[in-house]
Amino acid sequence: MHHISHPTWLNASVVKLALTQSLQGLAGVMFSMGLVFTSTQNNDTAGLALTLLTRTLPTLICAFIGGVLADRFSKKRIFL
Repeated sequence: MHHISHPTWLNASVVKLALTQSLQGLAGVMFSMGLVFTSTQNNDTAGLALTLLTRTLPTLICAFIGGVLADRFSKKRIFL
């Protein structure tokens, strides 16, 4: 009897991961949209800019540092 293998994306763990990542991304976009609408109604553009900066800056810094470290060290060493 032959075992029929299913594509990787049908694996339950992969589907759960994709679903949770999609929902997290959607929540982030909805949060940003809510900030924009709230700040435009209150005419608080400085508050919006500061909020978006504090939300974005850590990601940019971590991505930059991670990229530098990934370039400097062996790929095998980083994954282990």
